[in-house]
Amino acid sequence: MCLQQLRHGGSNNQTYFGDVKVLASQGLIDLSYGSSGSPLFDVSPLGSSYYEYLKQQTGEPVEQHQEELESYIDAASFKARYPNACD
Repeated sequence: MCLQQLRHGGSNNQTYFGDVKVLASQGLIDLSYGSSGSPLFDVSPLGSSYYEYLKQQTGEPVEQHQEELESYIDAASFKARYPNACD
């Protein structure tokens, strides 16, 4: 089962629901279901801490910011919205 939409970093991606369940089983997200049965989730405090840890492992602070900015610019939604800037 794929979720219809998962937003992160300005991009929309289809996500395999099994991955969401694994993240929940590890305590990285809190998973619940809405009244219509749709999955709902929030990043847990442990998930936020782990995300920060991973970001710190990517290199020096300047490199971290550069990589983060490049990931936003490389996102399909940014390219679609600002094609001239991407050229």
